[in-house]
Amino acid sequence: MSAWKDVLAGMAPMSLEEMDSISLLNRQDTKYAFPLAQLGEVLLRTAPHYRVLETDAGRLIGYQNRYFDTPTFKLFLDHHNGKRNRYKFRYRLYVDSNLCFFERKFKNSKGRTLKKRVVVPEFTNHLNQPGIAEILQLTPYSAQDLMPVLDLDFHRFTLASHAMNDRCTFDLGLSIHRQGRSVHFPELVICEIKQGQFSRNNPLVRALESLHIAPLSLSKYCLGMLYLQPGIRYNRFKEKTLRLQRITTIAHA
Repeated sequence: MSAWKDVLAGMAPMSLEEMDSISLLNRQDTKYAFPLAQLGEVLLRTAPHYRVLETDAGRLIGYQNRYFDTPTFKLFLDHHNGKRNRYKFRYRLYVDSNLCFFERKFKNSKGRTLKKRVVVPEFTNHLNQPGIAEILQLTPYSAQDLMPVLDLDFHRFTLASHAMNDRCTFDLGLSIHRQGRSVHFPELVICEIKQGQFSRNNPLVRALESLHIAPLSLSKYCLGMLYLQPGIRYNRFKEKTLRLQRITTIAHA
């Protein structure tokens, strides 16, 4: 195994029930991106402070997401333009358990992320499954306004602090697909720290800062649209995409 897998295998486990107690559906998210080659050192510096989620499928879990947007890509453009009170809608499939959710993420005017989701029977192109109308009810959108625009898949492991006041996810092997085209990020790690309130005293924040890894706030959905939708507006993301190109390998298909 590579170094990061050795460190991950040696960490104390946490059950899904314990993890659910710190689900942080109302939270502040901070994202980072760095090369896979640094993951082992990041974990070495943080392992004493965290446990790792372990399920029947193991510690590294497969995910598939399908994102929805309007025909004019309003949700993408709201993010690009820095609009607060903006939405994302997606299906999320936990590949190993075949458990599927429809999820709504809302970024409010205070920069906090509020998430709501409902279990659905299948991962599909349609938004007429049970519970979805209720999820959309308090938004400006209906199922008729939205269409599937992007698929992405990755593997994730999740850590939770011994203090039980934050969670952090590490996404690896990101592949994004749209209309027969794909882009892959085989050497990229996307790390997201989820806290009730951001703290620089967080052990993972301290470890990342000590390795000169700075936050990089760019959603995986927006990243995929930048690479796979010709002519999409990108000027406000240009600096971030240039930074991403400096730290990782990108493969097109």
